[in-house]
Amino acid sequence: MASKTYISLKVVMDRLLRNNVMQGINYESVVDYTIDFLELIGVPSIYEEKYYDGEIKNYRCPLPCDFISDIQVMLAPRSGHTFLPARATTDTIKDYHCAGVEPVSDYTFSINRDFIFTSMENGLLKMAYRAIVTDEEGYPMMPGDKTFQLALEWYVKVQYFTLLWEDGKLEDKRLQHAEQEYAWAAGRCTTYMKMLSLSEAESFFNSFRTLIPRDREFQKRFTLDGAKERLRVQ
Repeated sequence: MASKTYISLKVVMDRLLRNNVMQGINYESVVDYTIDFLELIGVPSIYEEKYYDGEIKNYRCPLPCDFISDIQVMLAPRSGHTFLPARATTDTIKDYHCAGVEPVSDYTFSINRDFIFTSMENGLLKMAYRAIVTDEEGYPMMPGDKTFQLALEWYVKVQYFTLLWEDGKLEDKRLQHAEQEYAWAAGRCTTYMKMLSLSEAESFFNSFRTLIPRDREFQKRFTLDGAKERLRVQ
């Protein structure tokens, strides 16, 4: 249920600088703290959903530079062929072209560093993935939701106040107050951003209210997973 509008990180920076204690912090430090905060919160809705087309050569394809995590991966042997969903590999040895290894019956993939490795030697790849939203200068942008902004502000304060406290430039009670406020703000942020809208809730509950097991939703890209089951009585 998180907001899909985004604001510049400079807005958060301006709010932080209203506090006299924060006057010594620089923009680069706020960017670093923000990246850490995004990873700690880890709510999928704070990321942007993007799509990527790549070419597989020798069992691997480079990942986009803004890649955070995959949503779904599909492979095809060549142009004009049907793209089929690929699942995450469960192989204990992921050397797909290892001599004497029996090929798998369906497409699989694994991700390591800057590449996605596939069970297909050469072909085409389509991927839906999550990425951090950035502005024209490449700096991260923040969800317009107020609970997120407040949690981020207190997180940055805690990190900066800790440095000041370690140098003996900040009293204990100020750091403790910031830590307490961050704990409350982070809890509110996480709870709110995981809330479902009415339409999302309808799809979510429909996926569980079934009499017939849906064991082929992965192959169908989960297109009908949120559809209501209808039984015909003869």
